[in-house]
Amino acid sequence: MKVILILGSNIGNRLQNLKLAEKLIMKFVGVPIRETEAVETYPFGVKNQPKFLNKALLIDTLHPPFELLSILKWIEKRVGRYR
Repeated sequence: MKVILILGSNIGNRLQNLKLAEKLIMKFVGVPIRETEAVETYPFGVKNQPKFLNKALLIDTLHPPFELLSILKWIEKRVGRYR
């Protein structure tokens, strides 16, 4: 199944966060078929926060949707995102 993942970081070393997330995605989800360059964007909704660094990955994965979501939530925590 092909999926598009949108990555974003606005805290700490944003580029390092994206690179770590991408490394973990490659290890546990699948290798990107295509990817965008990282782009700096303004926050949407809540204005009092730092700018984001975003990128998109097109990945072919064997994981079904809910399993993929679980893996991606685990990766978020490993990179330092907590709700």
